[in-house]
Amino acid sequence: MRHTKEEKVAYLFDEIGGISDVLVAEAMAYRPKRRSMMPKYLAVAASLLVCCILFVTLLLPAKNNAGQESNSSGDGAPYVSLDAMLTNASAELRYTELSSREELNFFGKQAYLVWQEEGSDTLCVSRPLTYGELQRLTRAATEGTSVGEEEVSLQYRVWILCGDGTVITPYLQQTAGTVGYGELFDYDPELYPSQSFTTLVSDLLT
Repeated sequence: MRHTKEEKVAYLFDEIGGISDVLVAEAMAYRPKRRSMMPKYLAVAASLLVCCILFVTLLLPAKNNAGQESNSSGDGAPYVSLDAMLTNASAELRYTELSSREELNFFGKQAYLVWQEEGSDTLCVSRPLTYGELQRLTRAATEGTSVGEEEVSLQYRVWILCGDGTVITPYLQQTAGTVGYGELFDYDPELYPSQSFTTLVSDLLT
């Protein structure tokens, strides 16, 4: 049996009218409780605090240690400069002496460490470097600390002959303008060589 539209409307009003007035009053008086935002803010603040603590404890000491390498080595021992190491250990180092730069072979596919005392014509040349030694030396040569505005006088000039004509030094930042080709070159130091470079050289020559 189908109901007319008017009958459906009448039925709906009857059903609505049957709702208790008490329930209607309770519904109108209901106010949802607001959830506090404080826990969310506390979580964000705690996260920021942890990030700040990690930054201070991990990043800043690493930066300070890099800047202080000229005074100490990575293991806490006093920093020994490359120049001082060559000066103090010259009698114990193993190398070959050449009387002129013309005796050097820059393109012989063999790499060498070469150094020369200030005011001397004699060149000191290491044994041929292995590929691994060359890679470690060239990598460590970029780890020095900046000289800044200081005037640095060296007793020795130091170069790495890479075997392909390229010549670099741990005392200069390796850019296109500070890499020689096929010859040794003079320079004013831009970097203090790192302790790791000095250690590698010492191990290589002793």
